[in-house]
Amino acid sequence: MKVYDNSPKPGRIWSIEISSSIGRRTVARIVSSIPGVLVTQKPGVLSGFRGKPFCRFQLNGRNFTIESTWPAGERFEISPDPRGWATELLVVREALLAYQAGGA
Repeated sequence: MKVYDNSPKPGRIWSIEISSSIGRRTVARIVSSIPGVLVTQKPGVLSGFRGKPFCRFQLNGRNFTIESTWPAGERFEISPDPRGWATELLVVREALLAYQAGGA
C-alpha cells in the first residue's frame, strides 16, 4: 500500500490518500488502533452506497474524515475537518506505513 501526501508545501500535509483496495473496515481499524483516536463514525454494511464520508474520527481534539475519491473511487482520502494543515496527519500516516510494513 502506497501513501500519497497531498500538500501545498513540503512538510505541510493537508490530506493523505491510500489505495481503496485495502477496504473501508480495514482502514477504519488501522485508524482506531492509533493511541488517542476516538472513532465517531465507523463504516457500515452499506457504507459504499451512502454519501461520503464513510468514517469520522478525532485525534487530539481535531476532527478527521475518510472518504472515497471521485469519480473513480480508487483511493481513500483522509483529511482534517475543516480542511487544512494538521500535524496529526503525520501520526495517521505513520500508522498506515506501519501497517504496510507489517506485511499487509
